[in-house]
Parts: sequence; structure tokens; C-alpha cells
Amino acid sequence: MCTCLPGFTGSRCETHSDLCNPNPCPFNWNCIDNGGSLTCAVKAHVRQTDQSVHHCSVSSCPVGMACVDDGPGLYSCVP
Repeated sequence: MCTCLPGFTGSRCETHSDLCNPNPCPFNWNCIDNGGSLTCAVKAHVRQTDQSVHHCSVSSCPVGMACVDDGPGLYSCVP
């Protein structure tokens, strides 16, 4: 019995699932699957005032992942 890291499934955790499907990022920001972690990045058309609205919170990332604030309008979800 394996306990898979976020983003991996299968009997031996051999299958990588798409952490960005569905998009977990707020405001429909760009989601980047980093192979076991994800990054949410502000889209170019988002106004600067909107970038400061969202910061890491308990609900920012999928279950089992922690949010790391990477600066204005950018954060990562890591196992």
C-alpha cells in the first residue's frame, strides 16, 4: 500500500495527475504544474490592485499541499 504525494496516483504512485485540472487558482490565474507541486501566477490582464487581493490561505491549494507566498500575485503549492 502506497501513500502517494499530491499529483501522483496508482498502485506504486507511478501516474502523474494534472494538478491544474481543474484550475485551483483564484481569479482564474495561470496554473503551472511543476510535477508534484503547482504555481499560481497572475495573468497579464489582471490589474495591480487585484494582485494584492489574494494571499496564501488554507484554501489556496489542493488538499495535502501547503501554500508558499512567492511575492505579489504569485504563490506555489508544495507537498
